[in-house]
Amino acid sequence: MSSIGTRRTAAAVVLSLVLAACGSSGPTANRGQPTGRPPGSTATSPPVSVDKKASGRVSANHATKATLERTFARAGIASSQHWAEVVADHRPYPAGDPSFAGLRQTLAQYGPSQDTVDRVVAALELP
Repeated sequence: MSSIGTRRTAAAVVLSLVLAACGSSGPTANRGQPTGRPPGSTATSPPVSVDKKASGRVSANHATKATLERTFARAGIASSQHWAEVVADHRPYPAGDPSFAGLRQTLAQYGPSQDTVDRVVAALELP
């Protein structure tokens, strides 16, 4: 084989390796190709429930039972489903009662610990 043929073969091998490296499956593999999302968009988390605020508290009067249950579970309240049903079934709570005195009386009828009552009330807000 002549030196020109060897150089062409070597150049072809190098070119093949460079092109193969450009076609990797790494994070930049889809540059210039459609990804199914508009340009500049990024993946986002699903929307947060409308009644859930950044504080982690939810509306005693407007949160769904499922939202109440999730909030109570995150607050470490045992039997979160039960307490969500109690809170939802005794609505509405007056906006002029930020200490939730009425809710506290309702909860007391079910015999929870003071810690449970405090956690339930701390997870809620008005209206």
